[in-house]
Amino acid sequence: MRPAASNHANKSAQRLLASNCGLGVCGGRLAHRRPAASARLQALVAAAASPGPGVANRWVDVDRPAGPPMAAFNDRRAGRRHAITLVADAASVLICIADPETRPTIPADRLRELFGLTATEARLALWLLRGETLHRACDGLKSARHTVRAQLASIFSKTQTSRQSELITLMMRVIMP
Repeated sequence: MRPAASNHANKSAQRLLASNCGLGVCGGRLAHRRPAASARLQALVAAAASPGPGVANRWVDVDRPAGPPMAAFNDRRAGRRHAITLVADAASVLICIADPETRPTIPADRLRELFGLTATEARLALWLLRGETLHRACDGLKSARHTVRAQLASIFSKTQTSRQSELITLMMRVIMP
């Protein structure tokens, strides 16, 4: 297997393919070092390339040598973190790889645009999105605990959420609609 050509994968996907995660491109097809995983991936691609409704958003777990399994899914929309485009018989298929070891991210400016957050509120929301505790966010943002709590209350109000888990879910939906 060889890494995908640059015109077939975005930079994030190229890094993933080069990382010895078990995925590669063989004969112009996305492949896994294990034949069973390759067969599941090829079935996913075939389903996505076939005409007709209902082929988007199918998921397949992809084993890797170390770490938790990744999830590959097909989606006809662009904008995913690890995108590998395969072209076959004039059908274009976007295969997206969700790596649980990659932290989700969203630009602070997007949070400010979408929810009317201040720059400081957006930074706090991103700390929480990365899985940090409120205490660590206080340290990282060099703010007093009561200040950060007030900012969090403002974020909840602006995003119409009431708990950190709801806020994280909302931000994840923005990242991966």
